[in-house]
Amino acid sequence: MFHQRWARQADQLSAAGRIVGDLTDEAEKQKMIESILDRMVNRVWFVGSNEETAPIIEASFHDGLRILDAHLPERPYLFGNRPSYADFGLWGQICNAWTDPTEASMINNTNLNVLDWIQRMY
Repeated sequence: MFHQRWARQADQLSAAGRIVGDLTDEAEKQKMIESILDRMVNRVWFVGSNEETAPIIEASFHDGLRILDAHLPERPYLFGNRPSYADFGLWGQICNAWTDPTEASMINNTNLNVLDWIQRMY
């Protein structure tokens, strides 16, 4: 999720804006956004994200979503009719990725069962 959030400018700006929140002083808000971007974007290497690993990270995430999407029509949660620890563990990562524009677009357009599951978990 860290890679997904901080690898692309659209996601970076969206996340930084959410972190800063609803400050009324626009100059102060922009200063904080720039500080967050500098801090976080420069740390993607720490989680193993780079030009070589980015396609692997993204393919793995998308493969996981595809598998989960195929699994969910048979049951509302991973193991049946009630959420389990597994649902909550996956949901935290997937829901956070869903708040970023790139992954939200992909989930909303191609993983509709995952989208239903995310919303059901709220």
